[in-house]
Amino acid sequence: MHPERLKALRELSSLLKEKKDVPQELWGMAGMKVGARLKDVEKEIVAMKKNVSKDIKSQMMEKQQTMLEDEAKRHGVTVEELVGKTQEEREFNMQLKRNRERARDGDRAKKEVQRQTDLGEYDMAVDYV
Repeated sequence: MHPERLKALRELSSLLKEKKDVPQELWGMAGMKVGARLKDVEKEIVAMKKNVSKDIKSQMMEKQQTMLEDEAKRHGVTVEELVGKTQEEREFNMQLKRNRERARDGDRAKKEVQRQTDLGEYDMAVDYV
């Protein structure tokens, strides 16, 4: 029903923008009152798109929940324990990443200091000050 109604609403909107005559059955297919304003038709299109988006998101959440439940059954734990375990793994990986980044930054700083202190080919070196 959604695609047909949305298509009818879009067609109705385009006809109203062009200020053409709108067939009676198109008003019925779109689910709008005869003689509705263009603004109302466009508002209905936006509301319909939001509802479709909400439906898709809820379906995806349900699929994810069933997948989590199936995986939890395979491992013999509850869904909450499985989610907590994956969260701990993510946090552990983030901790390792932070440590690697700190070590890399420290190595870069050491290399930069070493590069700056290395004597070049034409630098003048003296043993006294």
